[in-house]
Amino acid sequence: MHGKYNLSDTESEIMEYLWQRGTPITTRELEDHFNTVYGKNWKRTTLNTHLSRLLLKDAVKRNKNVIEAYPRELFEQKQSRELLEQMYGGKLSNLFVALTGGKGITKEDEDEINDIIDRMQKR
Repeated sequence: MHGKYNLSDTESEIMEYLWQRGTPITTRELEDHFNTVYGKNWKRTTLNTHLSRLLLKDAVKRNKNVIEAYPRELFEQKQSRELLEQMYGGKLSNLFVALTGGKGITKEDEDEINDIIDRMQKR
């Protein structure tokens, strides 16, 4: 599946580092980190290419040479929504049918789903 929010392996590496770090970083620091710790041999243009793609995927924001990742949860929500749209017509019911193979669900699963729905409705 190809979508706006799919990450390449390298983009995933960058995002994992940014999410783990949790604070903004300069492009120079990011380049140094990947060249030193991961043994990459990136030039500034290589890093800028990856960052440009991450910007288009709404994964990071950039202010001059400072990069900051959007929260992981926000990005994963976008990925999940895109998957739901592309594979299940945007309908949770279609996803449930696919997950269960069209068979019933256990009482435990039903209770858990109902609890989730109740919490969401109280927001």
